[in-house]
Amino acid sequence: MDYISAMKLKIGFLTALDPCNKHSWSGTFYHMFKALSELHDVTPLGPIDDPWISYLLRLKNQISLRLFKKRFDWRHSEAISKAFAPFVEKLIQSDNFDVIIAPAGVALIANIKTSIPIIYIGDRTVRGALDYHQQLSNLSVASYKQSSNIEQKAFDQSLMISFPSHWAVNSVERDYTNTRGKVVKLAFGSNVENEAIYLLEKARKIKSPLQLLFVGVNWEG
Repeated sequence: MDYISAMKLKIGFLTALDPCNKHSWSGTFYHMFKALSELHDVTPLGPIDDPWISYLLRLKNQISLRLFKKRFDWRHSEAISKAFAPFVEKLIQSDNFDVIIAPAGVALIANIKTSIPIIYIGDRTVRGALDYHQQLSNLSVASYKQSSNIEQKAFDQSLMISFPSHWAVNSVERDYTNTRGKVVKLAFGSNVENEAIYLLEKARKIKSPLQLLFVGVNWEG
């Protein structure tokens, strides 16, 4: 048995959106899942949603915006996290996983009960992106506190916390408790297929200027 085979893990890949859909989280879920599957036994545990609860919380946000001109961050709310918890617990108990990897899964892991190690992967924190990201702009005081608490719970649940930038890593260590020693900086990599990488490598050998067209899914969040 070679070294890679000896280290092969059974991974539960936990996401709110479908990780097999290239549009989920701008393709990041898909390419993470695909890359991990080349080395490990990876089971997709998503998409996960409670349509009724999600609808009510979206409605609450709209009412808050109309009446108080303040946003309610329903995606990081205690209600959505508690609604997800039983679904998530049932999924992760369905197999003998060595580890759960939860990209952008704050609400998914904050309130679950499990002994399986969790690796959380994110791109920004609530406190670090406050009033920068549209969904985290102009929050009510109560919503901000709730979102921050849910994120703290998710970090408490995690054995390892991974972010792709120094900015995000610094926010975790500065703004949240009991996170030092858990946080690592790991780049996501590119959301492109191998064929596209080959063409880019080939284009680099051309001496004339290389013109690139960037096509995004959600530029402004």
